[in-house]
Amino acid sequence: MAKLARAVIVRDPKKARDLIFQEGEEPSPEHAVLIRNPKAWEGGKLPAAVKRAITAQDQEDSTSAKTDGETEDPTGGGPDDASGDASGSGDGDDQAAPAATKTAAKKTTAASSRSRGRNAAGEGTSGE
Repeated sequence: MAKLARAVIVRDPKKARDLIFQEGEEPSPEHAVLIRNPKAWEGGKLPAAVKRAITAQDQEDSTSAKTDGETEDPTGGGPDDASGDASGSGDGDDQAAPAATKTAAKKTTAASSRSRGRNAAGEGTSGE
């Protein structure tokens, strides 16, 4: 396994605690996978074993996301479609509606000039 070029702190997901690895240490393979920053490793590259483990983990995550999605209605007719989306209307208009925009309010002269109390304080009166 490769050595670390910098000190690293990672959270162990199994034990829910922080692990500290010092510069020059060789973390175990199960902990090395937690260190995904290439700058932390000697040579500035992720070790091959870490790359393989990360790739396998990402593929596993995407596969589990797909299997979770298979329980939904494949036509998309679930309760989420009640938002008024016109994509299923069948009128052939594939162009999305423009996003609503809000214009900023104009600044009034009172907002851009000095406040009344400040002028009054300069004059020595209460402003009335």
